[in-house]
Amino acid sequence: MTKTAVQKAVSFAPSSDRVNHALQRFSGRTVFDAAEMATRHRIMVDHFEAVRAAGLTGDDDRLRPGCTVLEVGTGWHPAVPVLFWLCGAQRVVCLDHVDHGAMVRLDETVPVVLAHLDADASLPLVPERVAALRGARTAADLASVCDFERRVGGIESVDDLSPFDVVTSSLVLEHVPAGELGPLVRGCFDRLSPDGVMSHGIDLCDHGHYTDPAGVSQFNFLRFPPRVWRMLSNPIQHENRLRASEYLAAFGEAGVPFAVRNSTDGDRSQLSRLRLAEPYRDFDLDDLVVIYLQLVSHAGTGPDRSQ
Repeated sequence: MTKTAVQKAVSFAPSSDRVNHALQRFSGRTVFDAAEMATRHRIMVDHFEAVRAAGLTGDDDRLRPGCTVLEVGTGWHPAVPVLFWLCGAQRVVCLDHVDHGAMVRLDETVPVVLAHLDADASLPLVPERVAALRGARTAADLASVCDFERRVGGIESVDDLSPFDVVTSSLVLEHVPAGELGPLVRGCFDRLSPDGVMSHGIDLCDHGHYTDPAGVSQFNFLRFPPRVWRMLSNPIQHENRLRASEYLAAFGEAGVPFAVRNSTDGDRSQLSRLRLAEPYRDFDLDDLVVIYLQLVSHAGTGPDRSQ
């Protein structure tokens, strides 16, 4: 509640995203550590399995030559783009709706990525690229080695670069307002190459659980009625509280074909102890308990993509 109140106040300040970033760095909340890297790596493995299933890898299991990747909502630590580049992507584009600028911490991200990869060899990496990263000594060296394209704005901001063979988001869609979700995923789908694939990893937990797991359950935000949640919510880290069925409905209503590739349930005992607010009392418990979804879409399937 305290964090929410602070972010709500900060959201009214000029350059609120930068103010929030400074506060989070001061409190240590932007530290990119091994635990966060493990989470990003698991999602990257999910993404890559979807890419492999779409036939976008070569005989060496790395991304086929010329493969282009768009990540939506990269944020401050571009771990997933680094991993896609290490797996052979020719071009990686990072799209954010706000300009993170100097807040992007490639120099903090890469050492953690490399340390994790020393212990986990589950991704097919290009040895020469790994060596190039290990040889970089300064932030400028890293930026020249991992030469990502950065774009700021909506999905239309990459029209001059599309189509993409791979479009992904990692723990992003839960922050998109419900009314904007359908247009966003449709826009991503429409910017795929003819045989491209789209993969979204979605976190359905109350994010307060990560900062206070002893006091805040995975489903804590489901106890607030909509009018209360509107007061608590803020544009800096909006959580739409959508449940699994609502994501599926949003994709369907946007005319985006999809498959549920992964679905993970949370702690049912936490949910059973919670006094649910409307409208969640009418949801099936099997729907409410889902805390992670991976939704995958293949180009060339479903309705006419020109619609």
